[in-house]
Amino acid sequence: MARPLLLILIPILVIRCAAGSGGDGSASYWTKQLGVASVDTNPNSVLVDSGGYVYVGGQTQGGLDGNTLTGTHDAFITKYNSQGAKQSTIQFGVTSGSKITGVTGLAKDSSNKIFVSGSTNGDLFGAGGPAGTNYFLIKYDSSGNRLWTKQGGAGGLTRGNGVSVAADGSSVIVGDTSVGLDGVSMTGSTDFFVVKYNSAGTRQWTKQLGVATKITRAIGVVHDSSSNVYVTGTTNGGLDGNTLGGVEDLFLTKYDSSGNKIWTKQMSASWIACSSFQTSPQDIAKDSSDNVYITGVVFCGVPVKYGYFVAKYNSSGTLTAETEAWDTSSIYATSIAIDGSNNAYIAGTTMIGLNGSTMQGVSDLFLMKIDSSGNPVWTKQKGTSGASLYPGGLASDSSGNIFVTAETNRGMDGNTQTGTHDFVVFKFNSSGSLQ
Repeated sequence: MARPLLLILIPILVIRCAAGSGGDGSASYWTKQLGVASVDTNPNSVLVDSGGYVYVGGQTQGGLDGNTLTGTHDAFITKYNSQGAKQSTIQFGVTSGSKITGVTGLAKDSSNKIFVSGSTNGDLFGAGGPAGTNYFLIKYDSSGNRLWTKQGGAGGLTRGNGVSVAADGSSVIVGDTSVGLDGVSMTGSTDFFVVKYNSAGTRQWTKQLGVATKITRAIGVVHDSSSNVYVTGTTNGGLDGNTLGGVEDLFLTKYDSSGNKIWTKQMSASWIACSSFQTSPQDIAKDSSDNVYITGVVFCGVPVKYGYFVAKYNSSGTLTAETEAWDTSSIYATSIAIDGSNNAYIAGTTMIGLNGSTMQGVSDLFLMKIDSSGNPVWTKQKGTSGASLYPGGLASDSSGNIFVTAETNRGMDGNTQTGTHDFVVFKFNSSGSLQ
């Protein structure tokens, strides 16, 4: 998942290699955990490349894995091989004042070059961002060498919330902004933006979309097989000629590779009688037939209910399937992934036992395999006594294994808790068995 965060980073990039001492998991499970004493380390994305290497990106308040803290919050990317041995941790931030830098999204190209999206309120690697909060987009090679850094904003608040890479190596970053970017005019109080860069890091085009006086934010993006761009997020207005159905609705906007807008769809997942309904997407994925899956959170204010949803659209923008689950206790879906066999999985957090599972902690992680209509095939729940687990990302490898990263306040699967909150990565096989 690409979880929106606050932001930041500096011209200090350190790669520390480690053999994997304490905290690298028990003998029984692949599970990995990493943190810094007395502070929070929060994961926001996970990625598996074609070589089976696993990358976790997020934000930390300390020097992670032997690195040095630069700002008040730094971004990090930690890499493991397929056996779970830690390869490196990159940490970066911005000095001077209260500087916040964080990773919100990870993507890869066909050569396993890694693209990193996020936000910062400082000048990152000399990229020359203006005052305020800016998005950043960084490209690394598979060895962790930084190839280029792009930073965008125009004063005010501009956050990078997700990234996707097309077949030709071009990339798009999406997010939300309170200012007009690259000469584009603002429409609402907050608009979503899409910026495309070619493989060399040259900006190709910038698009913004919003509703007068309203708030519209993009949280995720994917490319289809024709390099069309699908952007999802939330709006509290009627976006692009659509009608607002709840207090806050889901939107899905499609652009072609040249930045021409093709259509916008808007949905309120109001499956129950509710006078104050919010539909908040958290992640987006696509299958080999260019169907787009969106998952996220639904909330009803009156009566109070919490739930998750899955919505499936075809390439024409037709909603072909949707499903949801509700309870008076919290159930949130945060991430979605499609494996190489077009199996779909969602991950989230729950405060109840789902689909026959038993609660193990305060807030458990759940992993659910869903069919083509979004209905559960199986559900696995993970936690431990006193633990609050909040998933930050979901990815699959070429063998159908599923990797889920989460924030935890307890040691998991034989690992030792280091910080106030650590990141943890779990590995499940395609049947849902913890590896």
